[in-house]
Amino acid sequence: MENRNGSNHEVVAALFDTTQQAVAALEDLVAAGYDREDMNLIANDVAGEYRQYFDDEGKYIAGEKDNTTAGEGAAAGGGIGALLGGTGGVLAGLGLLAIPGIGPALAAGPIVAGLVGAGAGAVAGGLLGGLVSAGLPKESARKYAEGVRRGGTLLLFHADRGENTDAAYRILRAHDPIDLDERSRRWEEGGWRDFRDDAAPLTRDEVMREREMYRRI
Repeated sequence: MENRNGSNHEVVAALFDTTQQAVAALEDLVAAGYDREDMNLIANDVAGEYRQYFDDEGKYIAGEKDNTTAGEGAAAGGGIGALLGGTGGVLAGLGLLAIPGIGPALAAGPIVAGLVGAGAGAVAGGLLGGLVSAGLPKESARKYAEGVRRGGTLLLFHADRGENTDAAYRILRAHDPIDLDERSRRWEEGGWRDFRDDAAPLTRDEVMREREMYRRI
């Protein structure tokens, strides 16, 4: 997890192995008084778990699928019902993007506006630059971006200096976030050196192997 000071706020970020963990943490944060509109979520979708809910431009397709329950979504590996809810969406700007170095990704929140270029569903810059612009130091941003590349889900938000960030971290820890230092050490042992926007995204099989490798019993 990450906490960095800005001029009037602090950046809080956590990486999760599953989207369900990230969404559950998000809902608990909102229930505790954190601003839903400031929440950013980016989830790898190389496996195609969310594709059916979006059109060819990456825009959400409203309809009967709105009624998918969190349980049904979890069973399908998606959890899209929990993300969207019954009122049009947990997070603003929910869409399916093609992110350089990562591939298809579910993305929502204020960070999306900074990622999306002129073409719908396309990313103008890259996730690394977007995370640095959001306030994360580059060293941390590169690890978070790599975590998404390998199948993870990133939750990031800005908290006012006056808010109790200790409470935010207690909420995040309750949902078992990835220990990014430990995980990145394991990547480095396997030869990883840095996140690159120009690298080929992992294939579906590679992402599924990554998820299985770190699956917690």
